[in-house]
Formats: sequence, C-alpha cells, structure tokens
Amino acid sequence: MRTLVILAVFFVAGCVYYFGLLRLHFSGASPMTIDVHIPDVASTNVYQMSITNRLACGVIFRELTRARPSFGGSKVAGDLTFHYADGKTDTIYLLPGPYQQYTVMRNGTFVVPTNSFFKVLADGGVDFSKIP
Repeated sequence: MRTLVILAVFFVAGCVYYFGLLRLHFSGASPMTIDVHIPDVASTNVYQMSITNRLACGVIFRELTRARPSFGGSKVAGDLTFHYADGKTDTIYLLPGPYQQYTVMRNGTFVVPTNSFFKVLADGGVDFSKIP
C-alpha cells in the first residue's frame, strides 16, 4: 500500500512539474507580421488580413506566451501565422474553447482567456466577429 501511495505522489508531482514547464514555444522573439486566416464555415469566403504593426504583433505574441496547457480541443476555426525577421514562421491554430477561454494549438493545445485574446486581436485590426 505504501508503494502505491509513493507512486501516486510521484505521478501527481510529475504531472504538476510537466504542465508547469509546458509552454507555447515560438521560433522567434518578436514577429514582424501576423497573417490571419479564418474560413467562413457557412460559405466559401475566407477572412484574411495581415497585422503589420510591430507593436500590435508584439502584444498578440506576448498574450499567447501566457497560454496555459490544456487537453484537447474542437474543430480548427482558423490560424495565425507569425513571420520573423530571419524568415522563420510559426502557425498557431485557433480552436473555440469552453468557459470564456480560447484554445490555440501548436505542439499541443493551450488556452488563453477569450476576452483578453480578442481584445489584443481587435487592437491589431482584426475583426474578431469573424472568429467563431
């Protein structure tokens, strides 16, 4: 019985440690531009735009670096592609999430608060009404 308790404690501690270290990682430190691509499921239209304001790109980038790990997600609703000065790119997939959280996916799923995420997108010029 003691062995099972010790194993359970190690398992829980390992999970806490693992999820504490798990973060959304990017290829660069400051994106030059962010491309937004959101298909409209009700038609063949696609909402596309590029955020070229470096300050707005940085704010969106920082908001996403605060994302917390999550399990699973729903259907992909669109994507954000980050472009860096060295030519590297990162694509973050957007998935609607539950409980006032929005799920993003890149090497795992992560959640960010919907209100703050949509606010920084709107400040960057994105029409967030196009995002499901």
